Amino acid sequence: MDALLPRALLNRFYVVLLVINCWSSPLVDIGFHKQDEARRRFACVALDCLLDLMACMGIQLIVLLAYVDDYDPGIKGFDGTIWYNDEWVARALNEFQIIVVVSWSDLVSRAVFSLGLFITTMSMKKLILQRPRCSNRIIFGVWGFVILGLHIHASLQPTLPQCLMQVSPWTASRPSCYLAGLDCHTLGISGSVEQVLDKWSEFDAFTVVQLLIRHCPALEVPHIFSDFHNLRVIKVYNTTIIDWGESAAITNTNHPYMASLFIVRVNMTDGVLPAGFQSEDFPQSLNDIEICVTNLRDLPSDLDVKWAEGAIIQVEYSRLETLPLVLARLKPYYLYLTGNPISDLPPEILGVDGMVSLGMGDTNVSQLPPNVTDVSPSLSLIEIDNTNISFFWSWVDGFVGRTENPGMFVAGGSFYCEELEQIEENSSSSFQVSPAPEYSSVLMDPFETNRGAILRAVDCTEYDIGPYYPLEFDDGINAITAPPPFGKHR
Repeated sequence: MDALLPRALLNRFYVVLLVINCWSSPLVDIGFHKQDEARRRFACVALDCLLDLMACMGIQLIVLLAYVDDYDPGIKGFDGTIWYNDEWVARALNEFQIIVVVSWSDLVSRAVFSLGLFITTMSMKKLILQRPRCSNRIIFGVWGFVILGLHIHASLQPTLPQCLMQVSPWTASRPSCYLAGLDCHTLGISGSVEQVLDKWSEFDAFTVVQLLIRHCPALEVPHIFSDFHNLRVIKVYNTTIIDWGESAAITNTNHPYMASLFIVRVNMTDGVLPAGFQSEDFPQSLNDIEICVTNLRDLPSDLDVKWAEGAIIQVEYSRLETLPLVLARLKPYYLYLTGNPISDLPPEILGVDGMVSLGMGDTNVSQLPPNVTDVSPSLSLIEIDNTNISFFWSWVDGFVGRTENPGMFVAGGSFYCEELEQIEENSSSSFQVSPAPEYSSVLMDPFETNRGAILRAVDCTEYDIGPYYPLEFDDGINAITAPPPFGKHR
């Protein structure tokens, strides 16, 4: 439990419960009802049942109540942006293991404990009649001292500034970091390989589940990164990556549980994806890659044989001038390229099997590809907001007119929506593009009788400018000073 409860007060409360449970029988014998054997035995058994119940359900209930305010009944879950709060996620993933069953062994241990509590309660009358052995009380008393000693030993581990969430396993010989951080601004370092190695050597790398690197002007990742075998999430924020080489690469061998990689407000050497992010042994469990506000200008053409298929891929507000076709071969579930200076959209990207959403908002795209013969049946949303797109080709009719899973465009702030607004306000009677067979008969029909079909297929609501990634939320947590707001590219 010490390894799962990062909240110090809750951790100590649980230890106190265990110690009192061990000492309850001797204390009752010494201090309560010395002249009344029946009452003394009843007090021992009743107190034992109460403490067992508190240890079995009380801690879980306290942990559960701590997340009630964050839970949204409307979506039957937690708000999506809160999952980008590193400390909240680290605490939640740790503490949820106390509430829910996470393995067969966990199920067996919980069942045995609960069954024992039930049997003890049902057999209270028999236990009261039974004379307890003095040796049992001594053993439990000694065990209470052992638990208290182990907890004090674990609590004496030094608190490290690079441990943003530190837990205290009883048997640990070094500090254990569930959420490890490298805040170069706070630590007063630049991020050189020697400095990072020195900071990461102070704690047990095996215990790290999340890693947050931020505010490093010259980051060099050392080989000790390969020892983070339980790592699940990496976030790099407001950092310049000088070297993240193959010796410190993210690999399935060393990081088999990796699930998410967030690269936010980051500069990379020559605008090239670091070698550490493109290992031949890249974890296939890493299915969420989000890159936002970087100088990345291209992606390697062989990423489709390294990265996992069907992942969430976001490369937003970077410097991609063309859409890398390797992204189509990766068959992403979501693909967002918001804010890149991309001007052309290859038709292959619209036929990606399994892709649900394509985000091309705030790019230099002025038209969708004309010769599209195969639109993926899974594709249901194309975002082209704040672009120069003013018309739609004829293939769009099949996309928005599907009986099952009809497609939709998010186009607020685009030339098309501006023209549509003028038509709705009667300041114009038609789109600037003249009707022709090569254009969409549904979305390019300006007459009022067709207005309902357009509104079902095109959302012209103007949302806040910015990436799909919750950058404003992330900045509010991690930024030293408030970054400037986004402006339209066009």
